[in-house]
Amino acid sequence: MKTLDFLRWLGVDVPRWIENDLRHAANPLAASLEQAAATAVELIDFCRRLGVPFGLNVESVSIRREEIDASVELATQLTARIRRESTEPPKSRQMPASDLRRSAPSPRILPEERVAACGRRLTLMCG
Repeated sequence: MKTLDFLRWLGVDVPRWIENDLRHAANPLAASLEQAAATAVELIDFCRRLGVPFGLNVESVSIRREEIDASVELATQLTARIRRESTEPPKSRQMPASDLRRSAPSPRILPEERVAACGRRLTLMCG
């Protein structure tokens, strides 16, 4: 949990529920990787529904080899997903602008909070 302490030292506000999930996970690194991947997929899907371009940036904030390797694994998983989906025919048409408010991701948890707390920095930009 040194990475969580380091993130806090950097000024990242780690939501208590994420900290508890990671502290009580049998494998905190695997739980962190799963959380970061789920957040990225949610944001990718949202950007695609809106029909706006997006980009990903995955970085480790740790010097621990296993955490760096997990960041590489995350980038590999997301790259494979993006490539696979870019070769598939579109599933639906672009969302009308009037539907944007209703379909926005849930405001209860900011994706950057989830990812930052996982010990990785994941930047996804839509638009």
